[in-house]
Amino acid sequence: MAGLVKTRTAGVYKAQRAKGTVFIARWREVDPVTGKGRVRDKAFPTEAAARDFLIKTKHAQATGTYVDPNQGKVTFREVAEQWLTIAATQVRPRTLENYERSLRLRVLPTFGARQIASITSRDVEKWVADLGDVLPSTVKHAIFPLSGTLNYARKHGLIQANPCDVVDRPKRLPTGRQKRTGVFLSRTQVAAIVRKVAETEPTYGLLIRFGAGVGLRRSEIAGLRVRDLRLPRREVHVERMAERRHPGGTWVVQEPKSARSRRRVPILDDELLHDLGLHLASHPWRQELDAPLWPAKFRSGPLNYDGAELWNAGSFYKHVFVPAVAAVGLPADPHSGVRFHDLRHTCGSQWLADGHDMFSVSRWLGHHSIAFTDAVYAHVAKEPDYTAAIERTRRARGL
Repeated sequence: MAGLVKTRTAGVYKAQRAKGTVFIARWREVDPVTGKGRVRDKAFPTEAAARDFLIKTKHAQATGTYVDPNQGKVTFREVAEQWLTIAATQVRPRTLENYERSLRLRVLPTFGARQIASITSRDVEKWVADLGDVLPSTVKHAIFPLSGTLNYARKHGLIQANPCDVVDRPKRLPTGRQKRTGVFLSRTQVAAIVRKVAETEPTYGLLIRFGAGVGLRRSEIAGLRVRDLRLPRREVHVERMAERRHPGGTWVVQEPKSARSRRRVPILDDELLHDLGLHLASHPWRQELDAPLWPAKFRSGPLNYDGAELWNAGSFYKHVFVPAVAAVGLPADPHSGVRFHDLRHTCGSQWLADGHDMFSVSRWLGHHSIAFTDAVYAHVAKEPDYTAAIERTRRARGL
């Protein structure tokens, strides 16, 4: 206690240092390693600051949220690397790649060298503002690895709370941008795109009809094998998905994104079923059940069925789909035009327009819940006809 002078606040002392008077907050804690008690102290420029710190520290000790101040001295970059190591065992490779990219490009330049305990909610708010006039989804994807790292730090006692929890995410769209909604094509519009693509590559014309007829995701189409097309049962079995990783361009083949994504999808169109049979009969690797169902192609090169390269949705969209969409007079702008994914929207809407129930369509599309399907497609569903239900009720009651 030599050199320390008691103040009116218990646990706060005044001391003279080379740079002037400071106020020392002292408290007791239990060493997590030895289990023995020890005295800690921290200097502040004013008595009020020392008192506030002491009150917060004692409250944290009483509520079980106390964090050793020295624990938070590790840098954000160090903790982010630990979080990514754990995330690699829990998420898909493509998701992990997105986390790494967001950290590298947006988060680490600002927070990488900072002690993790020094990051405040105001720092995060300023960082969000500095992202500029971007889409809310851009902020969401950028802030997720930041918040994930800070949650990891909180869980392991490096910080008391995650400062991202109190930061409001922007909801306003950038100036001149409109919210992206699904495009629901008519059968006539799909047929026009198919004819244009088939002029140069009939197989890819059939692929577009397939996308609009069974509603699979791009990665699910890329992952299809010969064995997954069950023509006698009029089914497509979705058992895996394939995505290309960047950088490096290596393919990652894995199980579908969720339990509901692993499914059987009916082929309801007779003409599509017939033409898929012709496609399979002419497939040069049809005897190899694990061969890709759809061929790969690099720009104007030949079709490749052997599996050395898989069908690349990105290349297909850029070099085949967009030119065909533009040629038939449909919007092809990357922000508001027709996407390959809109074939999936088109399929779901046409199923409902044909009278199939919302539950079946949700299962065929592999949605995680029927509520999501209803939110996207409710406007195209037919008005319910209660005639059959009324008749069943009357029969059940003997009326």
